[in-house]
Amino acid sequence: MKKHFFPLLLCTLLAAAISAEASAQTALRSGTAVAPAEFSLEQNYPNPFNPSTTVAFSLPVAAQVSIKVSDILGREVATVLNAPRAAGKHTVQFSAGNLPSGLYFYKIVATAGANTFSETKRMILTK
Repeated sequence: MKKHFFPLLLCTLLAAAISAEASAQTALRSGTAVAPAEFSLEQNYPNPFNPSTTVAFSLPVAAQVSIKVSDILGREVATVLNAPRAAGKHTVQFSAGNLPSGLYFYKIVATAGANTFSETKRMILTK
């Protein structure tokens, strides 16, 4: 009887994994994905970039979001986003066609009620 146990167990586990993957894909397509558990700011991609890059961030609740870019001297050179966003994962494009090559910093400030999330990351523009 042990000879048949392992193939049966393997088939059961494989079927469960396929079912879970199909459910996850269906939930994402139907827009019912679960909101992220915490605020986050991802590293831009591609990095280094020329002339545009993508910045991704996650919000566990709806928030007013500001993403600003500064040069190495701390001077603000661009506002990428300044608008309310719903809970979930988001991406924005940053085009730096008018900026010189160099190291830049992008900072997110997300305000939801009395809570404020802030984080800064580096990015490199090469021309």
